[in-house]
Amino acid sequence: QITGIKTDSSINAFLFDEQHPLKLQAGSNAVEFELTAIDFINPASCKIKYRLKGYDSSWTIIPNHSIARFVKLPAGKYMFEAIASDATG
Repeated sequence: QITGIKTDSSINAFLFDEQHPLKLQAGSNAVEFELTAIDFINPASCKIKYRLKGYDSSWTIIPNHSIARFVKLPAGKYMFEAIASDATG
């Protein structure tokens, strides 16, 4: 679950989808995605993998309830992808 998206100013994550992509203004310095994996039994054991397609060449693994932050991205089109595992992997 993406629980928030922030740039140099706060942005509501739930206003964006594939038909209405997030467009950062020129000069924006950073974008970050707040992520959480939902597991009611053992949420601390969940892991999240993410990448910024068009920028990252591999996935980054982070613990549950984390932030994926990108700073000083070159101009271009990117797609943020995230997947999560439950406590059993």
